[in-house]
Amino acid sequence: MSVSPAEALERLKAGNLRFQNNEPHTYVRVLEDFDVDPQSQDPFAAVLTCSDSRVVCEMLFDTGIGDLFVARLAGNIASPEALGSLEFAVNALGVNLILVLGHENCGAIKAAMSGESYAGHLEEVIGVIRPAVVGAPDYHAAILANIRQSIEVISRAPLLAARLASGSLAVSGGYYDLDSGSVRFLD
Repeated sequence: MSVSPAEALERLKAGNLRFQNNEPHTYVRVLEDFDVDPQSQDPFAAVLTCSDSRVVCEMLFDTGIGDLFVARLAGNIASPEALGSLEFAVNALGVNLILVLGHENCGAIKAAMSGESYAGHLEEVIGVIRPAVVGAPDYHAAILANIRQSIEVISRAPLLAARLASGSLAVSGGYYDLDSGSVRFLD
């Protein structure tokens, strides 16, 4: 079931409002809920979000199993692997909306702002975030800048460009407040 980018965004907004108000749909989430067609999937939106264990998209957008295609990487970075996953969601599954979701109290953003060096592959992740946060006046602004950087990278992906240009695909951003449960959608 393909929906327009605007309709997909409205579904996410409505679901987050239900989540904030403790009025979720009744999703039992038992084994039988996973009894779906093993040959296909039909998500209405894709979300690039952080791998933080507190950011559970299906819950905070009050969606059912199979409704969202979620790519999770520390700092919600648009790495080549994330882009490949999003291209699959758009081109193979027919998703018309990609949401880049950052969140309050993100350790990857704090690490990038610290200026410290990190061992192993973590330095690669932090290195992707650093250009976005350099010059940010505060932590909140750094999170928003990182979201916008990922949106920009996604928007330049050649396999998404035609759909974006035609308006049949949209890329949006959101900031998840862990305390209130609200997602502030960016324009």
